[in-house]
Amino acid sequence: MSKTVLITGCSHGGLGEAMAKVYHAKGFQVFATVRNMAKAGSLADYDGVEILELDVTSAESIRHCAQTVAKHTGGRLDVLVNNAGVNAIVPLLDASLDEAKKVYDTNVWSVVAMVQALAPMLMQAKGVVCNISSVSGEMVFAWAGVYSSSRSAGTRISETLRLEMAPLGVRVVTVILGGVQTSGNDPNNIADLELPPGSQYRKIASVIDRHKKTMVHPNKQKIDIAAKNVVDDVLNGHGIFIRRGQASTLSWLCNTFLPYRLFTWMINRECLRLKRKCQPSESARRRHVPMAEESDARIARLEDKMESLLAAMQTFTSSFGPLAEAIQPLSTSNAALENIPRTDFSARPALSSATVSTHPNPSLQSRSYAASPTASPPNQADEQLEYFRTRMLPYFPFIGLTETTTHDLRQNRPFLLRAIHTVTTLSTQERLIQVEELKRLLFTSALLEVKSSMDMLLGLLTYIAWSTDPFLGRADLVSRLMMLAISLVYDLRLFKPSSPDVQVMMAISQGEAEEPSQHLNAETLSSLLEKQRAVLACFILSSNLSSHLGRQDALNWTPRMEEALHILTLNGPCPTDKLFVSQVRLQLLKQKAENVRQLEETECAHTGTAPATISLPQLLYLKTLRRQLQELRSSFPSDLSQTAFSMTQPLNISGRLGFERLECLWQSVENIKSWLDSFGAIHCSELIGQPFHFWSQMIMSLTLLKYLSTLRDPEWDCQAVRNAVPLISTIDSMLQKLDQSRQQPELQCNDHLLHYISKLLTRCRLWAEARWDMTCPMQEANVLSARSPDATSHNSYIPDLDQIAWMQSMDLGDDQWFDEVLSIPTAFD
Repeated sequence: MSKTVLITGCSHGGLGEAMAKVYHAKGFQVFATVRNMAKAGSLADYDGVEILELDVTSAESIRHCAQTVAKHTGGRLDVLVNNAGVNAIVPLLDASLDEAKKVYDTNVWSVVAMVQALAPMLMQAKGVVCNISSVSGEMVFAWAGVYSSSRSAGTRISETLRLEMAPLGVRVVTVILGGVQTSGNDPNNIADLELPPGSQYRKIASVIDRHKKTMVHPNKQKIDIAAKNVVDDVLNGHGIFIRRGQASTLSWLCNTFLPYRLFTWMINRECLRLKRKCQPSESARRRHVPMAEESDARIARLEDKMESLLAAMQTFTSSFGPLAEAIQPLSTSNAALENIPRTDFSARPALSSATVSTHPNPSLQSRSYAASPTASPPNQADEQLEYFRTRMLPYFPFIGLTETTTHDLRQNRPFLLRAIHTVTTLSTQERLIQVEELKRLLFTSALLEVKSSMDMLLGLLTYIAWSTDPFLGRADLVSRLMMLAISLVYDLRLFKPSSPDVQVMMAISQGEAEEPSQHLNAETLSSLLEKQRAVLACFILSSNLSSHLGRQDALNWTPRMEEALHILTLNGPCPTDKLFVSQVRLQLLKQKAENVRQLEETECAHTGTAPATISLPQLLYLKTLRRQLQELRSSFPSDLSQTAFSMTQPLNISGRLGFERLECLWQSVENIKSWLDSFGAIHCSELIGQPFHFWSQMIMSLTLLKYLSTLRDPEWDCQAVRNAVPLISTIDSMLQKLDQSRQQPELQCNDHLLHYISKLLTRCRLWAEARWDMTCPMQEANVLSARSPDATSHNSYIPDLDQIAWMQSMDLGDDQWFDEVLSIPTAFD
């Protein structure tokens, strides 16, 4: 039986709704309550989510809700989330006591009422109560006396419940929530401030209104990220206090380490500067103008200092976010402390000195990545690492992780561990949350702190290799991450040894050479091979992205890389090094063929002529490459033939004549057939672990097959292509294999990559079935030509892949993209 959760306050656009979706994605039966059923939003469309109408201030409504839940669950409830709350921004002198009591009824007493009503079910399940409070309960804000005091009281109630329910087997946690982007915080959804006619604050009503509409605190965390973090922390038992949202940790730091009056002044300084506007006496202000100006100057100087202090503290919490998240109030239980990353204050010097990636002690590198706020619990982290090592890495084995443990990675390669957690998250919705955290760490380390480390490079390459972004409308992100990885290769000087002048400059500026001999002598074989695999992997990925997206050039092949390949060939200690070497050599042949094509295009551009024929040296070179390709393929053992595949790109042959052109065209058909045969030989359980370039080649193969099957040329036999590799039956067999793969237990979500690939193939098949004339391709060409004057020119040549618009804009998660692309009658693009 699936676990159950009841969440109050699930109106559309709020944190409750976002948490309900996260719990639902984790397999929970969700009871989402709203006060107004019209505000349920999209939750009603989710199977496994029950929408209940509930007024948390009504005892009768709570009783009826508890009865409904008990009827559905058999008297058990695993998680209760008291999320319902209301805001109130008004000066205390103008506050209505009746309205203030309503705020307390919702923010304080409803927590007690809900726990009282559901306690038997919680005790039956040994469940968890999660009470959502706010950083406002820790601060003294002007104009927010009613709201902040209710949150402070709610926190105390939650803490008391924790003590009283622990003997009953129920765990109670308190969430101190910072700034989060919800519909309730949207200024457009907040009514204007209304003050009574006699209010002392009417002159500054606009300022108070800005506070009410949260416009003074514009920086807020995305709601999906906050919800995912809170749910993970609750389920994983991360302490009795959970701090999530913008400035939640900063609030505790300031409350703990700054004097009370100073902190209160800092967060209310705008209000204090307005105090003279509330004074009615104009003459009194004139008498004290000199004193006021001097006071203003002192305040301005103090503000400058405090701004510097705040900036420093914010830099501290962003740069050492994991450490700050680990610092919890002193009341945190020992059990909670065991889940906190083992990073103490004595490690701070190592943190600051870890910016030099060539440090001889790898354990001192990149400590600032340690355990991010969304880090996985120990058991889950071990499972993800094992899944990556056994189900994904074998198909692109550029890292040696044979005996590496999660603990080892957390200590020495924390960013790589974060990337592994991201790529092993198969649900697209959940992965997006992980990606945001990964991007934040990258931005902080690579741009703000300007670090370069092997940890960062390996993590980047891991994410790029198994990224789904190019297929989901985020090709720009992968392209830019690839450029960052290439820049790290250059920064770490992995592509070639340092020249003498660089070593001299490093010795002058930093007191030692960049690659001193003692470091080289101390460098282990494992570290050397790790760097060599990384630079070779960077070459493969950049070459594939270059051909697939056309937005950047591949990493240049250098003699140092050739040496690295030779060393791995002779001395690779990992069993998978032989496969990785074969993949590199295949990609190198493909890139060399691409370089020939680019050279030819450059020569034609200079001379202003069409590529009527290929030069004799280029032809001989291509023949040599083709022979090397055949030799390499024939050298593959049977256990490598299914994974060490590649497809050479067809040259730009649109202007060539005669046998040479036809030979190239038919070679492309043979290449596609060879790739599809390799695809058919792969077991369905192995598809989910394939890297990005596998799926890229699959889409390229089908695209080129479509062009070769419809190429309008009197010398080209389209029917022969269709007989050799029939498009529709090929799609059918691929769909069948994908459907079998989707039965794997880890693919029970409906937003994984294979789901989207199947969607693409299904739509392509419908397109082909509606427009395909298997018996008379030339008749089809004539009909299409009559319909569209552009059809003849379109189907008379094969464009470069980076010129096919639909491949550049691919978004398999967007139905509108499918309609725009596959509704065109003449071609995919």
